[in-house]
Amino acid sequence: MSTIGRNSLCPCGSGKKYKHCCLGQAEPAQSPKGQLAHVRHGTERPLAETMLSWAQRTYGQSLVDSGIRDLAADEPLVEDEFALLMPWLLYQLPVQDQPPAAAFLAERGARLTEFERITLECNLAGRMSLWEVRRVEPGEGLELFDLLTHETRFVHDVLGSQGAQRWMVILAIVVDYPGVSVLGGLHPRPLQPVESTVPLTAIRRLLGVRKRAVSADRLRAPAIQLAILHHWRLAVSRQNQRSMVPRVVTNTDGDALVLCTDHFDVAAPDQPQVLKLLTTIEGGHVESSDDGDLVVFSRAGNKAHKDWDNTVLGRAWFKGGRLLVETNSVKRADTLRKGIERAAGAHVKYRLRDQRGAEAMMREAQALPEPRAMRPEPPPEIQAAMREMLERHYASWVDTALPALGGHTPHEAAASAKLRPRLVALLKEFDHLEKGKPEYERYDMSRLWAALGLDPAGVAAGTTPSRAPAPVKRTSRPRATTAIFELTVALRHVEPRIWRRLRIPGNTTLLAFHKVLQKVMGWTDSHMHLFRAGGIEYGELDPELPEIRTEKNVHLGSLLLRPGDRLVYEYDFGDSWEHDIELVRTLPPDPGPGKYPFVVEGARACPPEDCGGVSGYEGLLRVLGDPRDPEHEHTVLWVGGSFDPEAFDAQTINRKFHRDWLLPDAGSPVSARSETALPRLAPLAPGAPRRR
Repeated sequence: MSTIGRNSLCPCGSGKKYKHCCLGQAEPAQSPKGQLAHVRHGTERPLAETMLSWAQRTYGQSLVDSGIRDLAADEPLVEDEFALLMPWLLYQLPVQDQPPAAAFLAERGARLTEFERITLECNLAGRMSLWEVRRVEPGEGLELFDLLTHETRFVHDVLGSQGAQRWMVILAIVVDYPGVSVLGGLHPRPLQPVESTVPLTAIRRLLGVRKRAVSADRLRAPAIQLAILHHWRLAVSRQNQRSMVPRVVTNTDGDALVLCTDHFDVAAPDQPQVLKLLTTIEGGHVESSDDGDLVVFSRAGNKAHKDWDNTVLGRAWFKGGRLLVETNSVKRADTLRKGIERAAGAHVKYRLRDQRGAEAMMREAQALPEPRAMRPEPPPEIQAAMREMLERHYASWVDTALPALGGHTPHEAAASAKLRPRLVALLKEFDHLEKGKPEYERYDMSRLWAALGLDPAGVAAGTTPSRAPAPVKRTSRPRATTAIFELTVALRHVEPRIWRRLRIPGNTTLLAFHKVLQKVMGWTDSHMHLFRAGGIEYGELDPELPEIRTEKNVHLGSLLLRPGDRLVYEYDFGDSWEHDIELVRTLPPDPGPGKYPFVVEGARACPPEDCGGVSGYEGLLRVLGDPRDPEHEHTVLWVGGSFDPEAFDAQTINRKFHRDWLLPDAGSPVSARSETALPRLAPLAPGAPRRR
């Protein structure tokens, strides 16, 4: 393809020279395809303005009522969102059975140039989707990957290439013209990789797919396009809200990061004696510095970093007639103050404390006169020490349990189909952060991807890892030697009753029981949860919920002591699904090959996730049961095409737990220890087909 000359006729068909037509309406292009993309953009704009005027005269208020009003009801519209909403409204959303652009083309197509007709036809064939930025070529454009259809496009867009970053996710309409692809519309707010997993999961659930690619035609369905916009705007709102919440920064003990400087009066003649007394405090030792001797207080090991040899708790030095003691939390400061007053006694007199929180320290760092990139690099020996620290950190990180991964390690998450997308999103966040650091502070993230057996391009599409990750070694669980609990689980406030009866060892931890309940009830483990018993709440530890105790080492047997004892399990703090759990009876330990947990009986299907709690579920059933309801069609699509509230099959649930064991058919004779005991299960013979 040759470059378009300034004096050549413009390809848009206007009859004008390129320099007097589309070249003057766009950024200078750096390649022939880039120039063609600019010409296409130059044609789109006046054509869209003409169509919008025509549509407003033809449809009036119906144009807005077709979709904009519904979106504004969820979240107020922002002016710059119309850069995406207007092309979507003109080319994608049916108004009176077809998009306005299609009606415009049918009515006025004969008056348009061939170039303009092709412009309209290509825009009508476009679609809105979630696109991941894979590569950025400044001054040219972006390589995008469609997270739903798994298609790749290189879009020529000079402005887009200036602000985009690798791995960010954008909501955009990509238009394929002959020989070039462009952005036909773009939402002004991109999402970071971690934030994008929520709308992507919601849209995939709506489409009824977990990993596989979605066809482009299915994605063009008006209800799907509206749902994509809805979930995207909610995710942007959540991202904005989180960005405004002050970040809780802690030290390695988990205490809030507060730089504390305690001032003690010490007479000059007493300072040598006080220096010696400070070394009698556990962990205190003298170190020399350019400004004189100082006492460093430390302890062996580190709570947050298992590979660290020690933890520095504070530093003390003399300045004039004052002893200054610096720590990074109020707790450490209070502890060290008591130790100093106990060791030095009358030689020291406490005066005051200066405190600066994390936010103040960040503001001070941002107010430094020179940008980070222009500051002098540290000496080579300091850079070497920093690189060594990075190596040690990431070497242990892959086997460290992380809250962001639900308490699992990166190695465990890489081997889990459910956790792998969260791990990939986290690694992409790291990748973005590392690229913004100076070379001597930067870690090569490709090594981390390789260590976990992941391909950043492949896994984002929901495919399997590039190579199988190293298997996680797990110790085999011993056969149950504890009593078997028979429990009932029932959703509160739902009629008719949704309930299950199951059997499970009494030494099961609450964390393991949570995972069992998710399968037993039919939830997807997409939200937070907690247990309540005896006025105490147990769940995942969270700095924002300090009242919650850990669930990892609390067993059912310590909370349910006798038949009739209860606890409450709450799932999804937004919808607030509360489950009453009651101990019905205790069975003796099973010495045989019984498999647990085991669902004995139950009734009715679990409500769909994110349906709005009890009241939302009641409304959903009402709409599904009334084909005349205006929301009926959309609701059927939202639940994946069908939903049977009466559906329940204990055997189907049990096969989720015991897929390699032959389960007795309902009604068939079984060999059991007693009338209340669990049926014996026989392992499947090698090569035998599994019963489905």
